Amino acid sequence: MRPLLLAQSSVLNASRNILFILFPLKHADTNSIDATESDYLYKGISQISDSGEGLFTAIDIFRDEIIARFTGEILTDWQAAKRQSEGKDRYFINMLDGSILDSMHADCFARFANDANGLTLSNFKNNSRIVLDENGNVCIQATRKIKANEELFCSYGRKYWNQFEKHGKNDRQKDQDSYVVRSKVVKV
Repeated sequence: MRPLLLAQSSVLNASRNILFILFPLKHADTNSIDATESDYLYKGISQISDSGEGLFTAIDIFRDEIIARFTGEILTDWQAAKRQSEGKDRYFINMLDGSILDSMHADCFARFANDANGLTLSNFKNNSRIVLDENGNVCIQATRKIKANEELFCSYGRKYWNQFEKHGKNDRQKDQDSYVVRSKVVKV
């Protein structure tokens, strides 16, 4: 684990049936930051237009470090179907065991990372990816060194944006902050 240096700590998503491709990590615990996420991550207005809030780092993050973990409530099929019918399925992640993790109401920084390769043309590139750590947690991992105060971007997958184009445009126009994110966690 890399300790967080106090001098570095200046500051304490479109449609259904989405696929995130996850890359299982080996020894992810050796590539984690030894601090709570709120010590080095913060939310702000995304640099990608019409993307709402984004996720930023207050410290330099090194390649392959685990940045943030998705947390939330594990749902039964019945609970998931009910929430989906009520339009409350914006942050669903289908886990490898078939369960569904709902991060919508979780105090979870990971859900604020935007995709730089989405529908909007942007000058930004994804600097992280969604992975499984050695304990099976869904996390965001740096794919390159990320400098302090940079926004964190990770791919949602092509299928996500295809579904967004098909279904999400109307939902997004109705509620700018209301993205329906249904992710499927898979091993590759």
